Amino acid sequence: MDTTDISSLSKLKSIYVNFDGSHSLNYSSIFDSLVIIRLANEPDALLRRIRKIKVHEGKIFVLNNDQLNVFDERNGKFIGIIGREGYGPGEYLTITDFTIHPDNHHIYLYDSKGMKTLEYTFTGEYMNHCNIGLQGLSIVCIPDKQNSFLYYTGYTDYNDSTNSMLNYVVDCKVKNRYFNIPSDMSKYFYFYDENNFTRIEDTIRYMHAPSDTIYSFLNKKIVPTYLIDFNKYKLPDDFLRKNYTDIVDFMEKLRKTNYASLLTGYLENNNYIFFQFEKNGSYYHFYYDKKLEKGYLVSFYNRDILFNIGNIEVSFFNRPVFFSDQYAYYVLEPFEVKDYLNDVRKNQGEKMFTELTRNNDNFQKLIQVGLENNPVILKYHFRENEK
Repeated sequence: MDTTDISSLSKLKSIYVNFDGSHSLNYSSIFDSLVIIRLANEPDALLRRIRKIKVHEGKIFVLNNDQLNVFDERNGKFIGIIGREGYGPGEYLTITDFTIHPDNHHIYLYDSKGMKTLEYTFTGEYMNHCNIGLQGLSIVCIPDKQNSFLYYTGYTDYNDSTNSMLNYVVDCKVKNRYFNIPSDMSKYFYFYDENNFTRIEDTIRYMHAPSDTIYSFLNKKIVPTYLIDFNKYKLPDDFLRKNYTDIVDFMEKLRKTNYASLLTGYLENNNYIFFQFEKNGSYYHFYYDKKLEKGYLVSFYNRDILFNIGNIEVSFFNRPVFFSDQYAYYVLEPFEVKDYLNDVRKNQGEKMFTELTRNNDNFQKLIQVGLENNPVILKYHFRENEK
């Protein structure tokens, strides 16, 4: 059953993306301070492919390949690992995604390959598992309800041939399905969105590519909430309906157009919305200040909170990875740290560079990062803007 609340379309809030003018953003426009967190480099904690980060109750949870590592947010100290690979009780085949309940703080690992979800306490003690029979890409728990989840599955032949992208699961059983995909589109309508869900207090927000709409999950209904307005660059519905061989064919043809599409990396808190998208094969980042109702379209950054070295081109990798209500978190890989420090040295000269590394706490942390070390977390505090 598809229970999308179409009646709410008239209540949609439009977010206009203006392509005119400069697309450069100074970090100081939206942030006022920075804390750098060096993640510990213990053998069991080495990170090679960070897939997702969440911060909860003073801990940083890092999904790294098929391992969920936990670090102390205050000092980057390694705390431990949640679960382990295997076929026994409390073990998983893969970790596709994870979610943390806001009330009891239990951690749920989504094992898509094993079609199950495993439950752990906040300290990592195994509690239970739930066989859901769904392969997919992401999960979120429903606030104020136990054993209730939304699963984004995209489209896959493994899921009972229902062609539904979103599933509401209670006590291990699918109760509702949303966003049915026409069979002719199923061969290419399958995207990895990086982040499909965000929790705003007690409300779950949801979006998926290539849609231009952000939805809310309210009373078991999917309610359209924000419409991303690309104006003349909007991807037409009939483009999606053309006959494509597969996802590769679809992407090749899409990237030859001038349409803005494939919104991914969605984040939201009480003050800001973020997403990235593609246009003409290039990446753009977009921040929306909800209080000021002001959007920032970004193709170049200036990290002037740390040190001004000129513009840095937007990429898939330098987007924010997590929003709390007051902070935005970014990942800086060791080679990026070295490149940044070399640029500062060239820009300011050896004498000034030495002075910076001696007197600036953030520079002291960066100068200690080796190429074989873990990435660092950049924790930016949002500037408080009043309407």
